[in-house]
Amino acid sequence: MPPNDDTAQALADVPWPDQAPTDPYREALPLCCVECSNNEFVKTVITTDRGTQNALECTHCHEVYIDD
Repeated sequence: MPPNDDTAQALADVPWPDQAPTDPYREALPLCCVECSNNEFVKTVITTDRGTQNALECTHCHEVYIDD
C-alpha cells in the first residue's frame, strides 16, 4: 500500500504524549525585571483589593509582579 501524504501530514501535527501542547496565543517569553533587569524570581502570594493572588518577586530588588 503506497504512503498517504495526507495521513502522514496529520500524524506529524499530533503532539506525542511526552511533548507539551503548544498554545499559539500564549507565547512563553523570558521574564526580566523592569527595575533591575534580573531574571531570577521567587513565587509568593500577595494581598490585593481582589483578595490573595499569586505573584513573582525579583530576587535582586524585590519588585513584585502579579502572576497571571
